[in-house]
Amino acid sequence: MSVGEINDAQAALDWLRSRYPGLPYTLAGFSLGCALATCSAKKIFIQSTHDEHGSPPEMEAFCGQVAEPKHLVWVEAQDHFFAGGLDTLESEIMRCVQA
Repeated sequence: MSVGEINDAQAALDWLRSRYPGLPYTLAGFSLGCALATCSAKKIFIQSTHDEHGSPPEMEAFCGQVAEPKHLVWVEAQDHFFAGGLDTLESEIMRCVQA
């Protein structure tokens, strides 16, 4: 993730916090859009079991380097775009957000 992308995410978060100070918030990204390794906020990584850009061992290693709190969820799907697993992906997102 580039410095510009991190700055963009921080700007969005700052805007949300100033505009809606009493509400909970969630930032989400696709692919490397959530790779804020030093962020101390709760992080949830949802990964396809057959992601051609991040095998299970690679994703486990990556998550091992990310600051707590974090959670890794696997979705049985055919590829990086969750082919064959979009319904499960949606269910997992809803479950994680409500937890």
